[in-house]
Amino acid sequence: MKQLVDKTTALSDTEKEYARKWLEGDRTDWSYFKAVGMIAQLGEAFGKTEKEKNEWKARMLKAGLKSKGLEMPSDWGTLSEKEKKRRLDMVIQTLQEKGKK
Repeated sequence: MKQLVDKTTALSDTEKEYARKWLEGDRTDWSYFKAVGMIAQLGEAFGKTEKEKNEWKARMLKAGLKSKGLEMPSDWGTLSEKEKKRRLDMVIQTLQEKGKK
């Protein structure tokens, strides 16, 4: 594709530069991941306790991302609710940030 862009006379130099940058960039559709992150974040509204919030977030992440390779750590059940929240929120934030691209 890059060779075609370089050789074509149908594009201006500016358009060729834009096409080259697009060809080199990340074209992954992250919208699915953003949606999963947004649904998981609803645990903050639906849960009454930290444990309920964490359970919702983890359940939604598992439902949305298990087929994409998500695996919970083997020691998940031994972590404090504070640590679970920190980790879950970090994953959710990453999903939402990636979804903005």
